[in-house]
Amino acid sequence: DHTALIYLMDKNGNFVRPFDLKRKPEEAAADLKRYL
Repeated sequence: DHTALIYLMDKNGNFVRPFDLKRKPEEAAADLKRYL
């Protein structure tokens, strides 16, 4: 077993926060919209 991590980066390539995969798609989409 291993942990998969996705890092959310801004448009300049700077780290924003880890992206949690264990949530509802609607919640993930709302979080992504905040940074696009």
